[in-house]
Amino acid sequence: MTEPKATETVKTSARRARRRSPKSCEQCRKRKLRCDRGLPCRPCKRSRGALQCFYSPETNRAAPSEAPQLLPQSASNPETQPDVGPILDAMKGGRERFRTTGYQPPDSADPAKNSKPADLFPRPHVRVGTLETDKTRLFGRSHWVHALAHFNLIEKLQFLGPDALNGLQEGMAGLTKEVASRRSCLKLYRPLELLDPLPDLALTLPPKETCDQLVSNYWRFFEPMFRVLHRPTFEREYEAHWDGCTKPNTAFVLKLSMVLGLGAAVHRDLAESGRIRGLAKSWLYAVQWWLMGPLEKTARCLDGVQAFCLAVLLRQASSLGGASSISTESLMRLAMSLGLHLDPDGFSAYGPLDRELRRRIWHTVLELTVMASLDTSLPLLITPDDFNCRPPSNLNDAELGPDSMDLPQAHSAEELTDSSVQILLDKSLARRLYFVRKMNGVQKPLSYEEIIMLGKELRMHCRDIASFFHSRAISDKEACEFHRKFLDSYLRRYILFLHRPYALQAGKDPRYHLARKTCLECCQIIASHSAALNLPHEIKDEFCFMAIRGSGLFKGPLSQDVIVHLALEVITQLEEERDPRMPDEGSTSAASVAADPLVQMSRAGRQPLIDTLRFILGQLRHIIALGQPSCKRYLLLSAAMVHIEELEGDSTNPLPAAMSQLTHCLKECSEMLRLAAPDASQPATEPDLAWSEETSPDWTDTLGLFGFDFDLLDYNLDSSASV
Repeated sequence: MTEPKATETVKTSARRARRRSPKSCEQCRKRKLRCDRGLPCRPCKRSRGALQCFYSPETNRAAPSEAPQLLPQSASNPETQPDVGPILDAMKGGRERFRTTGYQPPDSADPAKNSKPADLFPRPHVRVGTLETDKTRLFGRSHWVHALAHFNLIEKLQFLGPDALNGLQEGMAGLTKEVASRRSCLKLYRPLELLDPLPDLALTLPPKETCDQLVSNYWRFFEPMFRVLHRPTFEREYEAHWDGCTKPNTAFVLKLSMVLGLGAAVHRDLAESGRIRGLAKSWLYAVQWWLMGPLEKTARCLDGVQAFCLAVLLRQASSLGGASSISTESLMRLAMSLGLHLDPDGFSAYGPLDRELRRRIWHTVLELTVMASLDTSLPLLITPDDFNCRPPSNLNDAELGPDSMDLPQAHSAEELTDSSVQILLDKSLARRLYFVRKMNGVQKPLSYEEIIMLGKELRMHCRDIASFFHSRAISDKEACEFHRKFLDSYLRRYILFLHRPYALQAGKDPRYHLARKTCLECCQIIASHSAALNLPHEIKDEFCFMAIRGSGLFKGPLSQDVIVHLALEVITQLEEERDPRMPDEGSTSAASVAADPLVQMSRAGRQPLIDTLRFILGQLRHIIALGQPSCKRYLLLSAAMVHIEELEGDSTNPLPAAMSQLTHCLKECSEMLRLAAPDASQPATEPDLAWSEETSPDWTDTLGLFGFDFDLLDYNLDSSASV
């Protein structure tokens, strides 16, 4: 009974295996798509490659009404066969590119060849591991371009013969140029965007005489620490821009505007500096629009990274606000997409200038990223395992040119070059990178023993900085002093943050006395850099200009971290001097305590700290009167100084007086800000409009360290609404 069924099954299978006449077009059949049998069919019309839809002679289909012709003439006539040359040549061109770059599949017999850097095309070709493309960015192993390496269409078309393939390639050449030309024209022809902040940015630049001064300020004070530009190249473009012989280059004009904004941050002419810094905000919007706007693809190049670095620096140097952590993370990703995190020695197409410039920019990007993570206390999203780019060489810019064939011999560490300051700062980058990751991470924090060892290493770097500037005869004394103070304050800020968590516990646990002593020393040294401040009189120290106008790291001796810690140290010392005995044990009088020689020595040692705080308080008041809405530090220090005065007068409850002083300072700030902006037509209707950044809720949390309870603070919001 089963045998007939088996025979029947075999016959049925043979019947089902009979080949049917195809009804789909050739393109849909090859791509395994559902064809609607139109001419052209819908899938072919919607394809990106603009496929030419045709049907084979044996196609048997009922054509839709919109395509009455069953078969195009080109399908039945070999001489008029559709020209697939553009597609084939494009595929072969891609295949040849992989072949010439030395690409080997992952299962190559020689593993060493897979790890060996492949030869590169000249720019703008970029290597992707062992693969490069003609895009100006780096593609990781997960990108689709790597799949093309395993797609060998040319070998599959060998049955056409070499003559046919050569004909297809020759016919493609002219068409490829035409398509590329039309594509470029179409990308350049863009309607003006309505939200473009400065469509004519070049017209907003100041006169050349002013620009010369501001550019000189940038080269003297900022570029030696944060290497972004190659001076000879920039100066050639700068002169060409003012000659007017060529059309203004968008990337150069944007970089120039950022350079001018940074130069204005240390400009001594207050009126001119204020006007330029007002324009700098509009320039910054234009740079952000170029980097992140609809045409952001044009900024995915080295010019884009340079403009981005300058924009981040300008935000900090001119207190233009913004989320610095978000900006620097975007900057980091842009730099890595261009392969700046990879050492350029593996890119044979890059000349000495390009390789050295990429190293300088990458380490500047790293520095800005670590700086932002330190300021915002957000986790650092990069590790030393993510890059292998070596530090820059100790060379002058004039020794590198676009026509250089070999990298010049680097100078010794004792010789001063254009890159010496960046190299000096870069020596401590690895340790600072490790510390910030540990401090802002969520994993196991550093132990106290690790903190002591790391603090010693950073103090040694501070000594190296002092020795570097002391032992060298530098002609530009002002720039030398600026760099010395900046680097010293910058590294000591790391030491302060390193020891601060344990310094706050030193009053309860004497094991942490070293942390308290270290934090006090760091704050005293940083605060000593404010001695050149002389408001409301003329200031001749560029570092003090930065402290007045800058934010974050650039506040230097006027930073909130220094002010708060010095005030807390004074209050802690005053509280420790009080008689520790209880009243029922017969505590001594205040006069007896004051007569104690140890107390007298303590007061004498504490007086310089109090004088420093009073001096900083007066300077902060003048800064607000100049129109800088920096109220938070002034309010904090005013309340803390009254608290100190009450404790010195043996007051048992200093908080009411401090609360009253805080209310008075709020009204005072409101009046000073009103006078600084006399043209305001109407007062602000919300309390946080005029000083939202400077009086955000975190400053009340800081005052909690002094024992303030803001539930007891009773002041009229209406009277301070314009603060």
